[in-house]
Amino acid sequence: MQGGELLRSKLPELVRQGLWGTLLAYNLTRQERRLMAEDLKAPPQRSSFQWLAIAIAGTLRDYPTQTPGTILQRLMELRAQARHFMLPPRRERHYPRVVKPRSDTYPRKKNASQLN
Repeated sequence: MQGGELLRSKLPELVRQGLWGTLLAYNLTRQERRLMAEDLKAPPQRSSFQWLAIAIAGTLRDYPTQTPGTILQRLMELRAQARHFMLPPRRERHYPRVVKPRSDTYPRKKNASQLN
């Protein structure tokens, strides 16, 4: 979804249409992600947004050639494959999170108070 080629138009109406299409695709992906996670009794964060977006786009690519009633059937088939989009559980951290100091490219100037 971050490819950038979605908003190629210069006309305001077509830009608006492209934005609506992008928002609809994003919301559809989030909704399917939530429903798949509910079916598997797992948190939605464990499903891969990127792979699910690719799968939904592939499912909808043939949509103009299909009858209108098949979109729901195709999404149900995709939902049946939900386990393929699940990520492994997150590992526990072995150390606390810290902010690493920034590496300096130039040596620091030492004050007289630091020389003692």
